[in-house]
Amino acid sequence: MNQRCGIVPVRNACRKGTLGRMLEKYLQLCHQPINDATPCEGKKRTEKVVGNSFPNLAGFCRFVHLGTDELLSLSEEFPEEIDRLLAILEDEALNSSMPPALLSIYLKKRLRYEREDEPTESNATGINVHFEHDILRDGE
Repeated sequence: MNQRCGIVPVRNACRKGTLGRMLEKYLQLCHQPINDATPCEGKKRTEKVVGNSFPNLAGFCRFVHLGTDELLSLSEEFPEEIDRLLAILEDEALNSSMPPALLSIYLKKRLRYEREDEPTESNATGINVHFEHDILRDGE
């Protein structure tokens, strides 16, 4: 395994303020043409090469040899650093040429764009208001 990959190096990068550099290396790899992409140290040549691909949370996790839950768990210890990482990946997604339907799924699932339930009159105040009106008797 690459010595720069894994939970300890990512935690250290958060502490030192260098997580952005790790992410920048991943983004550069994603944006370079596929023919120029080279596998990460220690990777087999038969594995998928990242080059010229859509930068995303799962891809970054793969790049640093972590699971997404493992990376996101660092947000308890380093909320600002993980928030910045997610903001950069969000910006990459919003400025990508990904079809809107796939972009929407990605933003909801991976970047916490899930829509919160709109508060209704009954669940916001505990009071349920009903209007009883018989339209046939209206005006009598």
